Amino acid sequence: MTPGLLFFYPLSDTRFLLVDRSAQGFEFEGQRHLFVLASLDDKGSLTIRGPLDLGFSEPSFQRKFVDGRRQWVPNPKALWQFSALSHAPFFTVGDEPVLGFFSTGIYLVLDGQGRRLKTLRLFPGLDDDRIADHDSYDRPVLCAQPRQDGTLLIASRSEDATLRGRRAFARKYTLEGFKDPRERARLDEADTLSLKNFPHVLWWVLDPKAKTLEPTLSPERVPDRIYDIPTYKKFWFTMDAQGNLVFPK
Repeated sequence: MTPGLLFFYPLSDTRFLLVDRSAQGFEFEGQRHLFVLASLDDKGSLTIRGPLDLGFSEPSFQRKFVDGRRQWVPNPKALWQFSALSHAPFFTVGDEPVLGFFSTGIYLVLDGQGRRLKTLRLFPGLDDDRIADHDSYDRPVLCAQPRQDGTLLIASRSEDATLRGRRAFARKYTLEGFKDPRERARLDEADTLSLKNFPHVLWWVLDPKAKTLEPTLSPERVPDRIYDIPTYKKFWFTMDAQGNLVFPK
C-alpha cells in the first residue's frame, strides 16, 4: 500500500526521511513503519532503504484482526509517534537534522544518513513505560524553532503539568468526545483546571552538535504562565531575519 500523504525531509543531498502523514505506513521487509529512510540515485529515483531507528521497542504498527481480516493498525503503545503527524516534526538545526515529538518532548539527533546519534528527553520521568500509556500524560512541548546559532529553542509546560496534570484532572480525548457538546465542555473544564494548577512555561536549548538539552531563561516580554485554553492555543513564536524571537500578541 502506498501512503496517501508524505513529508519529505532532506538529511543530505541524496538521503531523505519520509514520514507518512496519512498514517497508513510504509511496507518494508514484512513490517510496516511510520518513518523510513530513502536514497536518491543519479537517475532521480527514490528507493526506501529501511525504517528509521527510533530507539524504542514498541513498533508503530501491529497486526490485528479487523472485520475478519488481519490488518496493520496503529500500535496503542506507540500512539505518541503518530502525534508527530499533526505538526512538522523535522528541524534542520544549523546543519544537523533533528526529529522532535511535541507529545512527549523526545528529540532524536540524526546524522546525514539518518542514523540516530542521540535521544534527548525534556523529562526523564516520561520514560518508555509511561509514554506507552497514552492517556496518562499531557503534551509537554508548546513550540520549538531553530536559531541562527545552530541550536533549537523549545518552550514547554512543566514536568508537573506533563506527568501529573492528566491524573489530577482526568481526561481521555476521543473523536466521539469532541463531537459530544457535553463531553467537550467537560474536557475543556478539565483542561482549564490543569492549566490553572500547572501554569508554568519552561524554556530549553537543544544543541545538536553537543547533543545536549539544557534549561534556559525565559525570553523577555513572553508569558511565563498559561492559565486558559485560548492562551494555550495561541502560544507560538517564530524567529525573524535577525534571529530575534517574535511572539505574536
